[in-house]
Amino acid sequence: MDIELLKILADLGGSVAIAILLIVVVYKLICRFGSPFIVSQNKIAEAMGQQAQSLTDMKGSVSEFIGRDHLEHKEILLGLQVVGKELKTLVNEVSRIKSYGYERSETQQNKKINIRGIVT
Repeated sequence: MDIELLKILADLGGSVAIAILLIVVVYKLICRFGSPFIVSQNKIAEAMGQQAQSLTDMKGSVSEFIGRDHLEHKEILLGLQVVGKELKTLVNEVSRIKSYGYERSETQQNKKINIRGIVT
């Protein structure tokens, strides 16, 4: 049987025999190493899927954190605006009181001068 196979291969020619031999060697390599390779590729694909899922979850939590931080930032800015308005009001009131007080003290000083002028 081996001699018949060799005769058939010899009749086909050297290039066909090399091609058949190459196909057989590749088939044996695939049978031996292909299965573990495919298993490892499946594991890599599963790991990448889990990583993609975790990145999607992380995206949601980061968006939530940024949104919450943004709202807190807005609240702080609104609070600062209210404090600024109150400070302006107080400054205006203090300046009004000071101007009223200075006018009053000037009139009181004038009265004292007049009174002193009359007394002396």
